Amino acid sequence: PVSYRDKRTEGMEKIWADMMSTDETFQRTGINYYIFNTLFQLLSIENSDLWKNADKLAFIPNYIQYRLSGVYKNELTIASTSQLMDVNSANWDNKILNLLNIPGHIMGEVCMPGSILGNINHQLLLPNAMKSVAVCAHDTASAVMSVPSEDPSYVFISTGTWCIVGIESATPILSKEAFSEGFTNERGYNNTYRFLKNLIGLWLVQGLMQEMPEGTSYSEVESLARASESSRHLILPDDPSFFNPVSMKTAFKNFFLKTGQNIPDEMGSYFKCAYHSLIYSFRYNIEQIEKMTGQALGTIHLIGGGSRSEFLGSETAGICRRKVISGPVEGATIGNILVQAIAMNKVSGLAEAREIVSKSSELTSYQPGAEKEQYTQDYERFLSFMPG
Repeated sequence: PVSYRDKRTEGMEKIWADMMSTDETFQRTGINYYIFNTLFQLLSIENSDLWKNADKLAFIPNYIQYRLSGVYKNELTIASTSQLMDVNSANWDNKILNLLNIPGHIMGEVCMPGSILGNINHQLLLPNAMKSVAVCAHDTASAVMSVPSEDPSYVFISTGTWCIVGIESATPILSKEAFSEGFTNERGYNNTYRFLKNLIGLWLVQGLMQEMPEGTSYSEVESLARASESSRHLILPDDPSFFNPVSMKTAFKNFFLKTGQNIPDEMGSYFKCAYHSLIYSFRYNIEQIEKMTGQALGTIHLIGGGSRSEFLGSETAGICRRKVISGPVEGATIGNILVQAIAMNKVSGLAEAREIVSKSSELTSYQPGAEKEQYTQDYERFLSFMPG
């Protein structure tokens, strides 16, 4: 296993662009360019000794399942994020595999989420009456499975170290605008597509918390942000300088200087800047989805760890001008369990699964309230920082 923030993928996008154009890669796979994609991971080790004795390539959740059950398959939702699959099927893209010098047999069969792979047969575990079910192995796919949506015109925001903004779609969206805006088409439950964008998320807040006394809580951080009401500092969360800085606070300072903003003298301004900049990024990307799909998105579902935050929920409603429903917090775990329940015929399907979530989870709703002129002005300033 290698961290996706490992530096071995640096420069791989340029090398790949000489092998296949960015446009063709996107049209073939539906997956946008992220430096951590499996495509670039594999390209970086193309000539290494790792391949000499390799028999199988498995994504980590599928490797765990293989060790538990002895059945080797790669599940659709995690496989689709690799940038190695055909966007219109459940097959690997042979042209891409050939360019990477990867023999097709090493990739294994792709299975659908909800497939029963067989019995657990690991000698250290419970009797083999226990079944091995291929859940949505990508955590966001499992989390989206748990969204308790009653309104089909909704947008989900999975809130964690990364924040992921997107919709469920019956078909991939492969327009030039989708590619240029950084959107990607990952597969979901019931053979849907998660048309989404990955944003540097609460990583911003986590990085700034390194500057605080040990044991500082998120609620304390949010209190500091609220107290900095007059602060209007903003950053662009997608700026590469925030991906893995030695000091997040220094990265913020450098961005402030670059954009003609003064340097705050207290940490509350930094935290408020992190939250508000992230939410303005939500608004921008939701508006881009609406433009590309022609669909009005009236409700935001905040899921994941950040949905606990009353500050994030209420400010998202106010800045994005939409109703927000926060919860469930443990969406990925809940979605995982629900796929198993459907596979074992304990739940009839997705509609009943989401109804269960709606009735059993703690959900909090936030309304946008009166429009604040400050938000409108700050959003315009946020847009002025964007390249191009």
